Amino acid sequence: MCEDDVALVEAVYEAFARRDLAALLDVLHPQIEWIEPPGDWPFAGLHRGHEELLAAVLVRLPDDSELLRTEPDEFLQAGEQVVVLGHHRGRSPGGGAPFEVPFAHIWTMRDGAAVRFRSYVDGSRFAALVL
Repeated sequence: MCEDDVALVEAVYEAFARRDLAALLDVLHPQIEWIEPPGDWPFAGLHRGHEELLAAVLVRLPDDSELLRTEPDEFLQAGEQVVVLGHHRGRSPGGGAPFEVPFAHIWTMRDGAAVRFRSYVDGSRFAALVL
């Protein structure tokens, strides 16, 4: 078990909670492959590198942590991968009802950086609640 990899992935979630994109990107390899579930929602598909990831996903998410929190419940080490099980929680825009959407994230780590991220979430439901 490489506890350093788990600590790096934990740091990504902590940076996102603070909305500190610079700290988040510090853990991501410059050519990261970021994969969101396919479907009819804005984030679907493969995004490569910091610039594409920022434009396609990260800057489109709500800045307000009351609207969206990504809360990991469990971190599991599996070789060079870290599996994170958790929930997206928040409130729909405009003061809507609270929501909770479960997720599984798989991070592939190499040489102290995340080189690949794959999300398993109900993308259509997530987008309807968050965007």
